[in-house]
Amino acid sequence: MPWLIGLCLGAAFGNVSYGTALISTVNATELNDQTLKNWIEADTSRPFSGVAMIAQNGKVLARYHSKGIPVEGQFVIASITKQMTAALVLAHANQNNWSLSDSAQQWAEGLPAYQTSVTLAGLLNHSSGVIAPERPIYPAKPATFRYSNWGYDLLGKALTKVDQQSFAAQLNQAFALCDMGSAFAPTMNQSVQSAANLVSGWQEDVNHQRSLLMSYWPPSRVASGGVVASADDLVAWSECLHTGKLGVSQTQLTQNSVTRDHRWGELNYGAGLQWTETKHGLEFSHSGYVPGYVSTMTHYPQKRLTLVVLENVSWTTADMTRAFAPHDKIREHLLALSID
Repeated sequence: MPWLIGLCLGAAFGNVSYGTALISTVNATELNDQTLKNWIEADTSRPFSGVAMIAQNGKVLARYHSKGIPVEGQFVIASITKQMTAALVLAHANQNNWSLSDSAQQWAEGLPAYQTSVTLAGLLNHSSGVIAPERPIYPAKPATFRYSNWGYDLLGKALTKVDQQSFAAQLNQAFALCDMGSAFAPTMNQSVQSAANLVSGWQEDVNHQRSLLMSYWPPSRVASGGVVASADDLVAWSECLHTGKLGVSQTQLTQNSVTRDHRWGELNYGAGLQWTETKHGLEFSHSGYVPGYVSTMTHYPQKRLTLVVLENVSWTTADMTRAFAPHDKIREHLLALSID
């Protein structure tokens, strides 16, 4: 059954659970456009090139955009896409179209017949050991995190098979449901470059020289990192996902989690999202890095608070701390705010 039809039927019969009500409100005198500007411009580790936005309950509290980059600009959001892929996987599980314990070989074409069983759940939380088609599976070690873009590309193929319509079509339906007006999943017929407000991507080399991106993340790999969206679109997505509009619960997002080492410390990884406890309660997060673009999004469901950072430069991987420095600093400032 197509996931959207199943979702509508579930909502009609009261089977969709929704998030909790807003608990508290950020003081507008503490967080506004000027505050966010000050946070970004105080960080001198490297230039900032993009858009940053903080919203609560779907309402934008603070926004910042670099000179020459429109606040409504569209970016390739990289691995923030993974939570979108995961949401569709979970929606189909809710509708009993498959089980997360199903063998991935049953659904995903192109996955070799490994001796070790690879499940959909293992692809979701990066514990499957599947890294790339030309590489053998890692030895089975339960709950071992090994990040895999290919695992999410396989989930995109699996979603096409279970839904009987393309993965991109399913994502675009979700975006329409969530009122994400400029978001889309690129295809061969609708390329990244077709985006009306696309912010062109740039790459930085080890000498900190930038060059214009000439080749974008391929449509065949959209499930792992290829969605195009604006910061406003991602605020809308965050509200849609975490208030239950997509029929996915917080429990589903955190179940079957494994731990991972991260620049923020040890985090849990569930269904396309990292999560940990903070002073603002539970934090869901993901960063992304593809040629031409880097991104970060965090969400605090107890505060209904969302942070989105999108940049159009893939800063050199020689120093990943520097590559994500402004993103991490904004997060640190946000976590330091007192929200009663």
